[in-house]
Amino acid sequence: MANMGEVLPAPRSKARTALRSPLAASAMHVRFAIISSPSGRTERMQTNQNAIGEPGVRTDAQRVACPLCGGTEAEFVLQKIVTGSGAALPFRLWRCRGCDLVRTEPQLAPAALEPFYSGEYYGGISAADPEWIRRDQRTRTRFLERFRSQGRILDVGCGLGFFLRALDANRWDRNGIEPMPVPFREASAALGSDRITNSELRAARLPSATFDVVSFWDSLEHLPDPRAELQEAHRLLRPGGLALIGLPNFGSYQARHFGEDWYGLSLPHHLCHYTRATLTRLLESCGFRVRVVENRTGAEN
Repeated sequence: MANMGEVLPAPRSKARTALRSPLAASAMHVRFAIISSPSGRTERMQTNQNAIGEPGVRTDAQRVACPLCGGTEAEFVLQKIVTGSGAALPFRLWRCRGCDLVRTEPQLAPAALEPFYSGEYYGGISAADPEWIRRDQRTRTRFLERFRSQGRILDVGCGLGFFLRALDANRWDRNGIEPMPVPFREASAALGSDRITNSELRAARLPSATFDVVSFWDSLEHLPDPRAELQEAHRLLRPGGLALIGLPNFGSYQARHFGEDWYGLSLPHHLCHYTRATLTRLLESCGFRVRVVENRTGAEN
């Protein structure tokens, strides 16, 4: 993984300056990790074969093409049994043979996934002291302020809205996207119903080139079609805009060491599991020029 503060060279021609190509800066927490395949076997992914068949499982999401490269061959990584909704559900991780992106299969339909995003998932729903929120979000806000000090920002998957609430309202026009009903209610109550949209990013149909920053703090890994979501973020950014992404690093020591018990695995919530290489490739394929990739560790580690 990248060292702290490492700047990656622009992969495109010098004619594409930062003012014409949005930038991406990633804070990849060291709690992210990669788990090497215990078996090394390869299987060709085919829709609807070997379906688990549990209620609420998208059978058409199994044995699917890689969301990064479109490849159809994958290597088994691990299996974990998750108990939820009164049933024990087996989830498998597969590493694409073409690009190394790891994905979770099967993927739960939204209605079946919603109970896994209860108040407990967010650490409980209760009134939070504003000063505590600012301290809790300090790593993120300081990371943002290295690149921008003001502007219009959209936080995708904003949860309870803590990151937005930690920003200075006099300098930032704060907006969020949150599809899950429980955190949406809390975020909109704190920030205003006109600032938080209860939908997926693409479904919100926001106007083009209207944001200076789009952030994905621990949310990109939850999305089944990350390429489409990043392309939408690219459309929403003004020229020279910035995308900020923080997510678990599947290439870390912790992921290898803890395997299916790794904190950053978070099944069934996390649908894709990124390393520095796979995230960089995804961003570049969506038109971003990667500026900074950093490792970070936190109290949860």
